[in-house]
Amino acid sequence: MSTSILEPSAVEFDLSLDTLVEQVMSQRIVECSGDTPLHVAAHRMQEERVSCILVVDEHRVRGIWTEHDILELDLMQENVLDRPIEDFMSTPVKSIRRDAPLSNAALRMRAENIRHFLVVDDEGQRLGLLTQTDVILNQGVEFYLHLREVGSVMSRTTLILDAGTTLPQAMQQMRGLGVDAVVVTEEGNPDGILTERDIVRLIADGKAKERVGPHASRPLITVRAQTSIYQARSLFLEQRIRHLGVLDENDRVTGLLTFADILASVEHTYAQQLQETLRRREQALNQSKQTLQLAERIIDSSPNGIAILSEDARIVAANPALRHLSGYGSEALADMPLTAIIAAPDPQFIVQRLMGPFGRGRREETAILRQNGERVPVQLSISRIENQSGNEVRHAAIFNDLSAIKRSQASLAESEARLRAILEHVTEGIVVTDARGRILSANPAVERLLGRSASSIHERPLHEWITDVQGEDPWPQIEQTLSGGESWKGEVRWLRPGAEDLPLALGVQAIRGTDGRVLNHVAILSDISAHKAEQARLTRLALHDPLTGLPNRRLFEDRLMHALEGARRHRGRVGIVMVDLDDFKPINDRLGHDQGDIALRFIARRLRHQFRRVDTVARVGGDEFVVVLTDLAAPEDAVLVATKVLRAMQRPMRLKGERCSIGASIGISLYPHTAQDVMELIRQADQAMYLAKKEGGNRIRFWTRDMVDERKR
Repeated sequence: MSTSILEPSAVEFDLSLDTLVEQVMSQRIVECSGDTPLHVAAHRMQEERVSCILVVDEHRVRGIWTEHDILELDLMQENVLDRPIEDFMSTPVKSIRRDAPLSNAALRMRAENIRHFLVVDDEGQRLGLLTQTDVILNQGVEFYLHLREVGSVMSRTTLILDAGTTLPQAMQQMRGLGVDAVVVTEEGNPDGILTERDIVRLIADGKAKERVGPHASRPLITVRAQTSIYQARSLFLEQRIRHLGVLDENDRVTGLLTFADILASVEHTYAQQLQETLRRREQALNQSKQTLQLAERIIDSSPNGIAILSEDARIVAANPALRHLSGYGSEALADMPLTAIIAAPDPQFIVQRLMGPFGRGRREETAILRQNGERVPVQLSISRIENQSGNEVRHAAIFNDLSAIKRSQASLAESEARLRAILEHVTEGIVVTDARGRILSANPAVERLLGRSASSIHERPLHEWITDVQGEDPWPQIEQTLSGGESWKGEVRWLRPGAEDLPLALGVQAIRGTDGRVLNHVAILSDISAHKAEQARLTRLALHDPLTGLPNRRLFEDRLMHALEGARRHRGRVGIVMVDLDDFKPINDRLGHDQGDIALRFIARRLRHQFRRVDTVARVGGDEFVVVLTDLAAPEDAVLVATKVLRAMQRPMRLKGERCSIGASIGISLYPHTAQDVMELIRQADQAMYLAKKEGGNRIRFWTRDMVDERKR
């Protein structure tokens, strides 16, 4: 079962009660026109990593197409993905004002059964998008303190499909049951989950009709039914997912918990009561801080610089941390305007904004101007201190010293700059992948080596682009080696569409976390094409005659051995044709060795043209050539071929303006008729050729046993 039961780690409570929509909305809006084809829109959504796309024509919002809307598609309809998005978009688009409380957005999403709001300003101009995910992840902890269990709110309608189910079939069943995710099983065991986001990805990748098994998200993260809703929400936040499998006491998947379930479980009446209780508690606490002495005792121990301010933003009291930070004594700071110690072009604007109605919860990065003129980077926030009746009487300005952080950031930026410079100038390609081998980043050398942009391979599995030297996927072997704690090194070929595969030396190292889990892989790619070409050149020099380019004796004997092995397996015939030139020495003596070399190259070309591609023509001596004939139908075929060679050799050639003729003496031996091994076949063909030359040349002799005695005579 490819599932994982996780327990959430502790998270910091967020007790903010007045979070506004504009504070959590996303300002990134992905838009398209109404005539955009569906597959193009799906690709945009996957590329931009968004859950919806806004349909806009002539600056007018016409509709919205979301991950949930994609379930309405019938992928079995021909060319449905080529149809315009306006045929399938949802309309009208629901909007919400930017200054609306986040709790109101949650209530509306729950009541109107939607997942997205278009955020607008006072004039109705679009500012951003608010999603169900934004609401869930930014609701204050007070909405979850009722401690309801997952089992009481999870979706009871759970669709479980076999891995062999096709995507159109899965979408049809999801649409029929009104669910946004399905559990995928392999041999009856829950193995993963297929969500609306996965469907968008498959459609964008052109895999709209494939089986769901290979493309499900894994593992299926699960919790038990007794887990609290708040713990489940923490898991969603930590794992960056939107669905959890729910297990019963027997560890069987009995349901799914979704963001919609979480939103539906929020007890808003209870939260409102809790807000009122917290406000009363805060008012009671503020009442106890009315005296300056009590405020000083509370803030004196804080490591942050704290100043108590009057209504006109003058310093009433400062704690030791602020006195140390600013370099001023308590007397010097007393009644000093807060703006006097803020080093900014317009300190008055900063103070007014933080003390204003929208300043609560805001933090401003600025600097303190020390008494000696130095500037210390700080983060400034200002909180109201109210009495029991709620009337504002004081403000507390809190300065968080950022000096150490800034130094660390500068050091980190310098290190990153050095690393970027190194990565940009090294000749080796460097690729970083996630734990599953998907490419996260690549340095410029990768683009130079592979002829591809880094963006074109981003988030694609590395093994999609490489094969081993046999054309197989090397990634399983790489993962097996890395799982044992070792690095992997080997030779691979990078697949280049429309071009020859590029040979690379590949080294892969796993990067592990403190728990030993693989977090990333780092792959180093080196171009070895020049090295391979040099190897091939040296190999050719070692196995070929440098003058004619024909195989030499070493390669000839190797090919003859392989030909005999094939003939033994298939009961075939192999012939050896030994060719020795007649009257070649006079040409060398009379016209010179350069013309002799030209004549040898002419003869080599003539010989190659007389034989099949499966035969081997080799030069084994100064004016001696030999041919391996494979797959002979009958012994007579060797004689026919030799006769054609003899005629071709007798044709005159022109050297230094002269017509020259060179004859040839040819000897033939045949497997299995005359000999059974390599050396014996060569010896026999050589004897037959010798006797042909002895008889006057320009003739063919087939080896027979009588030739042994003839040669002795």
